[in-house]
Amino acid sequence: HCRLCNHCVLAIDHHCLFLMCCVGYKNHRAFVVFMSLVLLSQMLFVRAAVTCKSL
Repeated sequence: HCRLCNHCVLAIDHHCLFLMCCVGYKNHRAFVVFMSLVLLSQMLFVRAAVTCKSL
């Protein structure tokens, strides 16, 4: 049971304040993939910014 949004969630992991939803059994894999893609895009952005600055 999520105490923040007052919903019952199967195998709840946590309530994500960034996405404003509970992460549990049905969406944990999608959450991990999404967060991995966010991290990858941020890393690519930093690399591009550093590369452009050095030109």
